Amino acid sequence: MMSTLQDAIEERYVVTLDIPGAFLQTDQPDDDEVVICFTGKMVEWLAKIDPKIHSDKIMINKDGKGILYAKAKKGINGCVRSAYLFYVKLKADLTS
Repeated sequence: MMSTLQDAIEERYVVTLDIPGAFLQTDQPDDDEVVICFTGKMVEWLAKIDPKIHSDKIMINKDGKGILYAKAKKGINGCVRSAYLFYVKLKADLTS
């Protein structure tokens, strides 16, 4: 609210926008280890989509349900690091 008030006092022109899939456009650096844990139906779906890749990596928890861990190659919505990486990418794109 304060920044909106300041914008109005200074008669600034303000624009807001949404960039769909913003984090999906952002690569995770190789030195960042962001691990995703899939459970429930997602594990079943991944195993059906490509059994050669996923089936041998599925672990079974004590309740007998499948768990699959994967390393993220793209930014994940909700991660602070992903937001920062997208900001750096967007800033570089806009300044170029």
